[in-house]
Amino acid sequence: MNCEAYYHDENMVEIFEELKQPKTLEELGLSYFFVRDLILKIMLTYGTVKTQRMTDITGIHLDILEEILGQMEKDGFCAQVGGSFLFSSVEYTLTKRGVEKARLVMEENPYIGIAPVPYERYFELMDKQLSNRFPIRIPDEVIEKTFRDVVGLSYAKECLVESCTIGKGLFVYGAPGTGKTFIISKASDLLPPIVIPRFIEFSGRVIQIYDPDFHRPCPEEPEDPRWIKIHAPFVFTGSELSLNELETTYNMNKGVYETSPIIKANGGVLFIDDLGRQRDDHEVILNRLIVPLENSKDVIYIRGVPVIFHTHFIPAFSTNLDVSIMDEAHLRRAPSTYS
Repeated sequence: MNCEAYYHDENMVEIFEELKQPKTLEELGLSYFFVRDLILKIMLTYGTVKTQRMTDITGIHLDILEEILGQMEKDGFCAQVGGSFLFSSVEYTLTKRGVEKARLVMEENPYIGIAPVPYERYFELMDKQLSNRFPIRIPDEVIEKTFRDVVGLSYAKECLVESCTIGKGLFVYGAPGTGKTFIISKASDLLPPIVIPRFIEFSGRVIQIYDPDFHRPCPEEPEDPRWIKIHAPFVFTGSELSLNELETTYNMNKGVYETSPIIKANGGVLFIDDLGRQRDDHEVILNRLIVPLENSKDVIYIRGVPVIFHTHFIPAFSTNLDVSIMDEAHLRRAPSTYS
């Protein structure tokens, strides 16, 4: 298998076939009211808006927008104010009633952006991608390409390839400046890509999955813009990490739940650098990871309702303190140790 086939295999081809852009509300998987409210907020924010601009913002096909906007006109929320016979160029603005409704909706949830994916669809597609992800056979060509700029460190490379092959963790310890972070950062290049939703909808709430700080888009992308193919994530944290930062939190300004590093690392690597120098006790932080590692799942709460998310990641830890900082229970989850 060459690099191209490894990074876009038969399973990925099949997933791309599934992820065609929805052209009906039923295919979209969101309620009429959720989409209507999203459009109301866009028109409140931008004033007079072309339908093509709405599609660019939300990723929703024009056929669906035509249906939604038609009903919104009947309900007295908006009106056409310009454009030609092409629906993509038609301009809409809010009526007085629409402005009042949009303001109420905005107060409830200010999120404006790409339409989310239904939670059930997210879970289904993650299961399909992750159920048999490990063990994997990493082609020699991929290994060679990954370590092209790494001189020496043959044992470290061997440990890294083994870890990525079987999907188990890494623990690296040694003096500062010995390349611990550099070598671990190569792990995500050894792993195959994954497709994730940018946002998820659960019970009317929006949950952010894609994070451009940690997720690198691939050159080829699904037709449905709500999904994105990324290189295997490499989620990096260090001495600044606290226990609270391992939890999903609600951002009131954005109107979204921002997922934790544990969830963002799904399909890739979660790297905790400078272990033992965090503000919270490192034992507490390591214990927080046990359930997500054992079950490859974690639970977050949306309006008090527990929601399960995939956490199928490889844990990686590094420290320049003594190796005894990791006890036996944690070392079992990071069997590849390099000094």
